[in-house]
Amino acid sequence: MMDSRSYLAALLILVSVGCTSHKEFIRSRDYDIGKTTREAGVPDPVSIEPIDGQTSRYIYEYKDAGCRFAYTVDNQTKRVLSWQLLSDPDRCYTTTTFID
Repeated sequence: MMDSRSYLAALLILVSVGCTSHKEFIRSRDYDIGKTTREAGVPDPVSIEPIDGQTSRYIYEYKDAGCRFAYTVDNQTKRVLSWQLLSDPDRCYTTTTFID
């Protein structure tokens, strides 16, 4: 059985290191729909591909993780209309740290 000091130490280590979550990455991208690309809080796209006269595909990449995804964006308003994964889903995750 773990005593309270050991439990507290293990909890502090977990909190200070942080957590990674694929589900949180998905939720964050879903939450970006309707926001402008600036409001989405993602880095600059690595490329922008026109789809038609009204929309473009903004490609994003987190090279360190190998994660690639794309937003479909309204050209006039710059609002995110939808998104899709372009890489293995396991490569796309959000790291949350609770202590800076």
